[in-house]
Amino acid sequence: ILVTGDAGMGKSRLLYEFLRIARQTAPPIDVWIGRGDSLAAGSALALLGGAVRGACGLQEGGPLEDRHSKIRERVARHTRAGDAGRIAEFLGELVGAPFPAAAGSPLQAARQDARLMGEQLRRAFEDFLDAETAAHPVLLLLEDLHCGDRPTVRFVHAALRNLKNRPLLVLALARPEVEEH
Repeated sequence: ILVTGDAGMGKSRLLYEFLRIARQTAPPIDVWIGRGDSLAAGSALALLGGAVRGACGLQEGGPLEDRHSKIRERVARHTRAGDAGRIAEFLGELVGAPFPAAAGSPLQAARQDARLMGEQLRRAFEDFLDAETAAHPVLLLLEDLHCGDRPTVRFVHAALRNLKNRPLLVLALARPEVEEH
């Protein structure tokens, strides 16, 4: 769902009321929120990275080891053990908490090829979202999408297409200029 409106038209109020109702549902809905930032407008995957950071319970800053631990713990909740390491490593790239790359690992290869990195990031996000939505519904909120980025939109579009039978709802709020991009 894409809701557009000029500043002051009530998008934030709509979001507040929607979240209030959504959080009262059974089964519980896991809410992931990515917020657009005019200072980071257009930065690749910034909006999606913020949503995944929130889903993993990451705070800005803090020791890298703590962020790695939280990512691993969150990923391990619902993903298969054989996939958890790969997913965690690439989500670490997405959220700005890069893991060390072992020689010859997919992460090391992706760091040397931007196209491969993009594919691996999309795959990790989608695999993570697939595992999460197999366990419970997910509501992905993208606030101020007009300050967002095309890679986030492409990743979310691919996830909606590939996970069409999963309990996933994407709600994006933006000013009308989002449609010009």
